[in-house]
Amino acid sequence: MEVVNQTAAQLTESMEEIQDPDVLPLPISNICGKTFLIKLSIESSNIVFNSDVYKVTKIVTQSDMVKEFSEISRFLTTPDVKSEEMGFITPDEQVCYLGIR
Repeated sequence: MEVVNQTAAQLTESMEEIQDPDVLPLPISNICGKTFLIKLSIESSNIVFNSDVYKVTKIVTQSDMVKEFSEISRFLTTPDVKSEEMGFITPDEQVCYLGIR
């Protein structure tokens, strides 16, 4: 599920080489303007302990986004759908879809 094809450590190393704080590393610049759909797993630790660390379970590129999102939104607008049908692992685990630019 890589977006920039580099680890956080590699991105940090490249940031240390850049003198101008307004200049982004090339892998980050390459994704600017692109749209992704990110599926996050919100677990009980996020709610109970206010953890701000979320597990990314899926990243969808723009070409696949409309199909995937419309399929999920069909479930979200159906009131009689059970959480098992939505793919929730536990009752306190939910799915969020978010398009970012």
